[in-house]
Amino acid sequence: MLNLLAEDDLVIAERVDRTVAGAKRGDLPCVGMLLLRDGKIAVWRDYFDLATYQRAMA
Repeated sequence: MLNLLAEDDLVIAERVDRTVAGAKRGDLPCVGMLLLRDGKIAVWRDYFDLATYQRAMA
């Protein structure tokens, strides 16, 4: 976890996911946005750069 921001029902998490696809491994910087309702995750969206992922898996 690089950064974490929470306000009201919105949580934003900047992180680096470790990705494995077969024998390929790579780190993928990404941002997750979570919307909470009644204390539970109602919406979860992840954002990342596809070109970064493709280079890591090449």
